Amino acid sequence: MTVEREIVESSPGESFRVLRWSSTLRDVTVVHGPDQLQRLAGRGGGWHRHSVAELTWFGTGSGTQFVGDFVGEFTAPNLVLIGPGAAHYWQEEGPSSGVSVQWGTDGPMALLPEYAVLSPLVAGAKRGIAFSTEVADRVGNQMQECADAAGLDRLTRFMGILSELSGLAPSEHTTLSKSFRSGEGADSQANGIDRAVRFVAAHFRRRIGVSDVIKEAALSRATFYRHFELCTGKSFGDFLASVRVEHARRELVASNKRIVEIAYGVGFGAVSSLNRRFLETFGVSPSEYRARVRSGDRPGSLHVEGGQ
Repeated sequence: MTVEREIVESSPGESFRVLRWSSTLRDVTVVHGPDQLQRLAGRGGGWHRHSVAELTWFGTGSGTQFVGDFVGEFTAPNLVLIGPGAAHYWQEEGPSSGVSVQWGTDGPMALLPEYAVLSPLVAGAKRGIAFSTEVADRVGNQMQECADAAGLDRLTRFMGILSELSGLAPSEHTTLSKSFRSGEGADSQANGIDRAVRFVAAHFRRRIGVSDVIKEAALSRATFYRHFELCTGKSFGDFLASVRVEHARRELVASNKRIVEIAYGVGFGAVSSLNRRFLETFGVSPSEYRARVRSGDRPGSLHVEGGQ
C-alpha cells in the first residue's frame, strides 16, 4: 500500500521532537518547551510513514490502529513504538489525547556507545511494538513530564524513557506486524492510497468491492494492486477481511448478538467466511473465542495479526 511520507525535522538545538494533542491526531502541537508551542497538521490520522522512530502514547481515546499488516483495537492507555519506514495509521473513534516523541535512529544519540542497548528494540520497531497497559501508564507519565521540560532536563527525561524501554521483560511488549515493507518507490500514490484505507475503515460494514475503493483512490487498477500489496504484504481482500474480523472480535466481547448477526453486520456475506477468517487470525472459532473471553481468558487480546 502506498503511504504518505512524513518529513520530520527537529528544531535547532533539539535532538528529538515532542508532539502533543488534546482532541484529534489531525491537530497536534510541537512542544519545544514550556510556553514554546507550534501548531501542526498531524499525520497520525492518515496512512503514513517517516524516517524516524516514534513513540506514541494515548492518554485518552480508542479506535483501530494499523501498523504494517496489523489491524487491531487500541484503548487508552496505549503505547506503541513505530520504527523508521513502518507504515501506520490510527482511526480514532471520538476525541483522543496524548504525546509522541520522534527521533532519528542514525542521529547524534545513535553515536553514543550506551545507545547500542536500544538497537534490538529499534530494529523490532520496524514492525511496530505494543507495550502492556502497565508500561503504558508508567511511560506515559514520563512522556508528559518530558513534554513539560526544557533543555538538559528534557533530554535527561527522554533518556530515562529509553532506558525504561530497553530494560523491559519480553512479556511486557509484543510485535504487531508480521513483516516489514518499506514502501520505497511507492510514495507517488500516497494521497490516493490514504483515501482508500480510510474509505475501507469507514465503510467496511457494507458490501464494497475493489472497484469502489479504486474509484475512491483515483488510481488505475494495476497501480492500485501493485502499490497496495507492495507496502502491506496483503491483497485488498485480505486487508478488508482483517478490518471486518477485528470489529467482529469486538462485538463478540461487547454484545450478546448471535454470531451470524455479527458476521453480516461487519460486512461478511456468509457466517462461514467470518469463521474461516477468524480461525486464521486467532487460531480459534468465534464461538470459542467468546467462550474463552467470558471465562476470563482472551486469546489474541494484545494483537490481531502480528507475532512475537
